[in-house]
Amino acid sequence: MSGSPTSDGESPTAAIPRSPQPWVPDAQAPACHHCHKRFSWTVRRHHCRLCGNVVCGSCSRHRVDL
Repeated sequence: MSGSPTSDGESPTAAIPRSPQPWVPDAQAPACHHCHKRFSWTVRRHHCRLCGNVVCGSCSRHRVDL
């Protein structure tokens, strides 16, 4: 059941921020946060609206409802 407390008493979604985090600036993200592929003209940056990290198009397909 979603949101049920774990054995330590915390909700499994407790680690997910409740509000959007500041975006990582492009200059501080030369590569995808997940797969480490370097960004280029063909590998574009996508900013996660939840955690603020920068990922490539392949990794940005992993979506979560906010």
